[in-house]
Amino acid sequence: CSFCGARRSEVEIMFQGANGASICNKCIENIGRVQNVKQENKDDLLGQAYFVRAYAHFTLCRIFGGMPYLDKALDENDEWDMARLTAWETYSRCAEDFDRAYECFVSAGKVRRDAAPGTEGHLTSSDMAYPNGVAAKAMKARALLYAASKLNNLHGQSDWEDAAEACGEAIRIAEEYGYDLVPGSEWSSNFWGA
Repeated sequence: CSFCGARRSEVEIMFQGANGASICNKCIENIGRVQNVKQENKDDLLGQAYFVRAYAHFTLCRIFGGMPYLDKALDENDEWDMARLTAWETYSRCAEDFDRAYECFVSAGKVRRDAAPGTEGHLTSSDMAYPNGVAAKAMKARALLYAASKLNNLHGQSDWEDAAEACGEAIRIAEEYGYDLVPGSEWSSNFWGA
């Protein structure tokens, strides 16, 4: 960009992130208008919208630092010159949205999108391309780890404690739903195509 000096890939990420957040906000704001759909499908869509909105802001913050958190669809009458949040504030807002996504996925029965290991349908569901509740809790933990880092820490030890608690919760939920780490002796089996 000749205006701000950002590389092409950074500019693309910025616009994709802002556009993704905008689409998610429209979905969140208009979910009540959806008719003739089961509540669990609405909850799933809402969970995906919160997840993607948080992930877009998380990605933008990693590259550019604290950002305005777009939590409503903007129109021509809105103020577009928004103040930047600190990175800590941005990551904290991401963590809140990942939590909202998790609650929606619980309501939708989508904490895990495929069958548990050892059962029919394990790792074969076409639904696996979409975020789930376990991923939402894992991303919440990651956002809070970034917030607690030396670069962003606002509250000292308590930021680290919050991050550790979120990591523990993410691990507990992942284990509850049948996720496990690949043993070190089989680490290469986790690569695509293996």
